[in-house]
Amino acid sequence: GPRQRRKGGERAQRMDGSQPALGDASRTPRPAAPAASPVSSGARGPRARLLLPALLAAAALLPVAILASAAWLSWGQMQAEALGEMQRLAGAGAEYVRRVLDSHNRAAQRADDLLRGLSDAAIRAREAELHARLREMLSDTPELQTAYVLDRNAAPLLSASLFPVPRDATFRDREHHRFLAAPDAPAVVVTQVYRGRLEHNVFFAIARRRTHNGNAQEAAGAFDGQVNVAVDPPVLGQGLRRMLGQPVDVMTVFRNDGAILASTPEGRGLPDRLPPGSDLAQAAARGVEGWSRLNHSVLDGVLRYGSFRRVEGWPVYVSAARPKDAVRARWRRAMLVPLAIAVPATLALSILALLAWRGQRRLALSHAELEQHVAARTAALAESEARLRRVQEIGGV
Repeated sequence: GPRQRRKGGERAQRMDGSQPALGDASRTPRPAAPAASPVSSGARGPRARLLLPALLAAAALLPVAILASAAWLSWGQMQAEALGEMQRLAGAGAEYVRRVLDSHNRAAQRADDLLRGLSDAAIRAREAELHARLREMLSDTPELQTAYVLDRNAAPLLSASLFPVPRDATFRDREHHRFLAAPDAPAVVVTQVYRGRLEHNVFFAIARRRTHNGNAQEAAGAFDGQVNVAVDPPVLGQGLRRMLGQPVDVMTVFRNDGAILASTPEGRGLPDRLPPGSDLAQAAARGVEGWSRLNHSVLDGVLRYGSFRRVEGWPVYVSAARPKDAVRARWRRAMLVPLAIAVPATLALSILALLAWRGQRRLALSHAELEQHVAARTAALAESEARLRRVQEIGGV
C-alpha cells in the first residue's frame, strides 16, 4: 500500500542521485553558516587607528619646526653680523681718530717750526704778528680748536685764538706740563679732557716739547716750553657719528689709562674715565689690541655687542657698540615675512588635518556599524536556518 509506494520512491531517488526528502534532513545536515567575527575592525587595528592622526599632526607641525629652526639660525646670524659690524666700525673709528691725532701732531710741529730760533722774549715782542700767522696756518684743521705756546713754567706766550694772552696765567697743574717737564718725557702727550681756563672751551690736547728755540739758557735736551694744540671732542664725535650703522650705535674714544676723550652721540653724560676695575680699562692698560664680545657697558650698564681697537701709534682706543635690544628688534622684523607665510600655512594644515581626522573617524564608525549590521543579519539567518531544520526534522518524524 502507501508505505510500499513511499519506500519505492525513496529507492528510486537514491538510484538516480536525487536529493533526499525534507524528512531526511537530520540524516544529511547542511553545513552551518560561518559565524560573524566577534572582533571589529577598530579593535583589530589600534596601531592603524593612531597612525593617521600622528601623520596629520606631523604634517601640521612641520612648518612650525621649520620656522623654529629658521628663527634660531637667523638669530645666530644676526648676532654674528652685529659683532662683525662693530669690529669694522671700531676699526674705521680707530683709523679716523689716528688721522685726527696725526694731523694735530703735525700742526704742533708746524707751530714749533714757526717759532724756531725765537726766544720767549722775542715771541712776546712779536705776539700780534705771530698770533695772526699761527691762526692762519692752523685754519685748515677743522677739529683743531686752538693752539698755545707755553714757556718752561707753563705760562702762555702765544695763542692762535686769543690775543693778547694774559701774562699772569699758568698751567703748571695740567698733566701735559707734568709729563713733558719730566726727564723721561714722551715725544707727544695726549691729555685728558679739560675745560679751558682762559676761553672756557672743552678740549683735550696734543702737546709736545718746543725744540730749537732761542733761549740762551737752554741746555741740551732740557725742557724749555711746549706747543699745545686743542682737539674739539664734539667735532671729533660728529665725525665718528657719520660712521654709525644705526642711530642706537655708540662710539667712545679713551686713553689707555681709561680717561674718556670723546663719544657719540655727544652729551651722553658719561663719566670722565672708565671704572678702573672694569675689563675694558684693564685690557687697555695692558696694551691689548682689541676684542669683540657681548657684555654690559661699564658706563651705562646697557647690554651691547661691542668691539674696541687700539689707535695705531697712539695710547688711545676706540670702542663701538650696539644694544642687544636693537639686534633683537631687527631680528624680529626679519622674521615677519616667514611668520606671515608659516602661520597661515600651519593653520591651513591644522584645519585640513582636523577635517581628515574627523572624516577618518566617521568612516571607522560607519565601518563598525556595517560590521555590526552584517553580524546581526548573519546571526538572524543562522537562527532561521536552525528553525527550518527543526521544522524539517519534525516533519520527517
